[in-house]
Amino acid sequence: MHVTPNKKQHTQWMLLCLLFCIGFANAGMAQQNKVSIKGILVNETGETVPNATVYIANTDSSFSKQVKADDKGVFIFYNLNPGDYHMRASSVGYAPAANDVHYDGNTVLTFTFNLTPLSSKLNEVVVVGYGTDSKRNLTSSITSVSSEDFNKGVYSDPLQMLQGKVPGLSITRSGDPNVASSIILRGPSTLREGANEPLVVIDGVPGADINSVAPGDIASIDVLKDAAATAIYGNRGANGILMVTTKKAKKGQARIAYDGYVSVDKVSNRIEMLTGDQVYQFLAKNGQSLAPKDDLHANTDWQKEIQRPTAMSQNHNLSVSGGKEGTAYAASINYFKQEGILKNSGVERVTGRVFLEQQALDNKLKLGFNVINSVNNATTNPAQATVLAQALRYLPTVPVYNADGTYFENRDHSGYYNPVAMQNNAFGKSESKNLIASFTAALKLPFGFSYNLSASYKNNQNDSNTYLTSYLGVLGVGVAGGQATRSTYKNTSKILENFLNYEKKFGEHSIKALIGYSYQKDVTGNGFTASNSNFVVDDLSYYYLGAGNPNPNYVINWGPNSYREKYLISDYGRLNYNYADKYLLQASLRHDGSSVFGANNRWGYFPAVSAAWRVISENFMNRQHIFDDLKLRVGYGVTGNSNGIDVITPLPLYGPFGIELGPNATPGTGTIKNANPDLRWEKTAMVNAGLDFALLKNKISGTLEVYSKTTSDLIFNYQTGYLAINNITANAGKMRNTGIEFSVNVAAVNTKNFSWNSSLNMSHNLNKLVSLTNDIYRYDSISTAAGTGAGQTNVWLQILKPGLPVGQFFMYKYAGKNDQNVSQFYDRDGKVVGAPQLIISRDYYRAGTAQPKLQLGWSNAFRYKKLDLSMFFRSTLGNKIYNQTKAELFRPSTVPTYNIPVAAFNESKSDDYSNNNSDRFLESGSYVRLDNATLGYTFLKPVKAIQSIRLYATANNLFVITKYTGIDPEVNLGGLTPGLDVSSYYPKIRSFMFGLNVTL
Repeated sequence: MHVTPNKKQHTQWMLLCLLFCIGFANAGMAQQNKVSIKGILVNETGETVPNATVYIANTDSSFSKQVKADDKGVFIFYNLNPGDYHMRASSVGYAPAANDVHYDGNTVLTFTFNLTPLSSKLNEVVVVGYGTDSKRNLTSSITSVSSEDFNKGVYSDPLQMLQGKVPGLSITRSGDPNVASSIILRGPSTLREGANEPLVVIDGVPGADINSVAPGDIASIDVLKDAAATAIYGNRGANGILMVTTKKAKKGQARIAYDGYVSVDKVSNRIEMLTGDQVYQFLAKNGQSLAPKDDLHANTDWQKEIQRPTAMSQNHNLSVSGGKEGTAYAASINYFKQEGILKNSGVERVTGRVFLEQQALDNKLKLGFNVINSVNNATTNPAQATVLAQALRYLPTVPVYNADGTYFENRDHSGYYNPVAMQNNAFGKSESKNLIASFTAALKLPFGFSYNLSASYKNNQNDSNTYLTSYLGVLGVGVAGGQATRSTYKNTSKILENFLNYEKKFGEHSIKALIGYSYQKDVTGNGFTASNSNFVVDDLSYYYLGAGNPNPNYVINWGPNSYREKYLISDYGRLNYNYADKYLLQASLRHDGSSVFGANNRWGYFPAVSAAWRVISENFMNRQHIFDDLKLRVGYGVTGNSNGIDVITPLPLYGPFGIELGPNATPGTGTIKNANPDLRWEKTAMVNAGLDFALLKNKISGTLEVYSKTTSDLIFNYQTGYLAINNITANAGKMRNTGIEFSVNVAAVNTKNFSWNSSLNMSHNLNKLVSLTNDIYRYDSISTAAGTGAGQTNVWLQILKPGLPVGQFFMYKYAGKNDQNVSQFYDRDGKVVGAPQLIISRDYYRAGTAQPKLQLGWSNAFRYKKLDLSMFFRSTLGNKIYNQTKAELFRPSTVPTYNIPVAAFNESKSDDYSNNNSDRFLESGSYVRLDNATLGYTFLKPVKAIQSIRLYATANNLFVITKYTGIDPEVNLGGLTPGLDVSSYYPKIRSFMFGLNVTL
């Protein structure tokens, strides 16, 4: 019998089925979402780390899974089978952390996962063009050096603080406190003197003078090395960029700090010349004698006579900073004084800086104002080169002064002057004022946009004064009655930068975009030079030019830096893309327009693109325990070089030319240099590949770089027979630099009471001049470095030739002495011949290059409780130096007239060719130098009002290991004539300084 349920029963049945289905589903869901492992991610201070990635795999690798932690740092793994698992967590800014766990299948496993921050070297903020970025996200080649890592010492040029610290960056400097360092990055890339220098950008102001900033005010210097990083600066970026960041204010309680030192400086080395006794021994051995005027049996050390036995230096820097409620400020005053080791030379500088930052509109608007002003007073000697050379040549058998107190002079000898008299009768004083003022505004806009404005003004004023007394006029060195020269020049620059930023993150994608516009107007050489002579007395020196007697030597003109106006107008853009913190891409483009180039080539484009792969973020790296960071980079870009180019460079130049015929024939005026409306910037294309790494829990980190940069359209003043006027500045030729750089930092020991950190960098660069020609201008070679001294007229030491590097030495090959103890040489065929049989164009050979094969820097920092010790070594290996000083002085036949080095004591007086240009004087320039060592002790809170006091002692240039026989193997490696050691080389010093740092 069929029974039909009533409506109430039907409803109850349906409800029962529904409850059963829901219960079954809930049971299934419960089974599916069974929590197996639950954890929380925290950092070293116990704070949670949100949005990190956590990876888990069983030990046989048959199962793996990853999840994202939530914004509270919590992560959960569901439904794991019992067993042993390997877990790994990673997050931006932290080193990956690993843990092995056992899950029993029943009890939920809960624990805390500790993440440690990446090493500061990998996580630091780096200054790039028009912004900043973290080093871990860089796709280009940038080396950052912070103030803690700067070289310590007596430095009148702040660039010395970078010496040896950056692979690929070569900085050389003499002991002269008034001469700037020679700096070159990744090899020479131009044929123009002074055009290899990197661009200096101080707090966003391009082209600023590094000497306008006190070393103690510099927080960091970021060196942009490849075109992917520098192309954003267009036709100024080919030689690299130094991004200088000064110390800014920190909000909070006001801090007052003092940093000062005093230093004792001594000459580190001298050339050993014959003493008076040795001169007599040499003459007796060779049957010679002195002229009666020189036979005075003195024993004068002329090098000591022109040098201070001890020079003193001092530096004092006082700063204050602080801020609150949206306002931050910083101010400092610096006083620096360095006595030159040569008498009547030195530098004194006062630098002041004020920084103010104010936030408004609920912190959406930030206004900044920064002013740096420095006054540099230099004491120089306009006859310094002659003084140094004469101190080596002048006979030691005569005194400095006659019995009546006048200077001893022997005018019977040609080109022979008492160096002390020269030093005391030539004076130079100059004053340089540098002002850098900038205003910045940053406004946060909706939808991820922000706007930045920067307006800056640079003013550099140089006043120079020299006076040669009437004494030098009598000697024939100066003008009768004395000669005074005064000059004053002012250079100004107005720069406007404004750019719009956009930053957006969506899911695992993030982009940063920038677009901007730049305007710059430079005015140079605004001033004049005036000179006069025939003064009644020397007392007025250069202070009253009108006291002289005007004659043909009286000059008032614009001088070499005549008035110029030039403009640079640019627009630029950059795009950065980041996917999942794994794949990084950057592209930039700058469009430059400059008035210094030919009318047909004033605008140019400078593109760059680079990419990076953060290998460490890939899943397959989760189970390894060696690397904490691993990133591959590659980039390509094109930059320009407009250094040393002025608005008149592409224009015709007029001057004395020919003779105007007629009854009174006079010199004519005409074109002496052709116009070139097609003149354009030198173009440098660079490919760079890099590997950044950190391993063994960040104890070791470093970078490996390889690069190739090719500069085309080299600018040079060419001589050509194709034009009526045989002189034109044009583009022709190509130069290439390829190299490899490596740096590694090792935190060898790091305990509570003791730490040891060591860093090593090394670089190798191979330079080659590819060609010197184009369709019109064809050169086989260009002679550059010329020999000096007797018998060296029109003798070349270096020649630019395609296929060879800048600084390639060409000279005769020395073959020793013959039976008469006279120098012999090899000719082109390898035959031993005398000097008169040699012909330069035929018998020269390639004798070596001034370009080093390897440059190294090695620093070590030790700390034991409150005691610290640091040491820094520098080395240059594989380069050649032509000891031109030695070659000039190796003339034994001249001893009755001039002095010679001790090394020439056994030379034959009859050898008139001992000083000929040959590889006899070409020496190895390799050296290892203990550049600086510092020992310090810090007192923390010695009294309530003082935060810390640090006492330290630093020694500079402690020793040099080298086979080089000259004064010092560190000679100029920049320009077209590197590797020459000349007799006018200012001696280097060894310094011992004692300092104090106090923070309130």
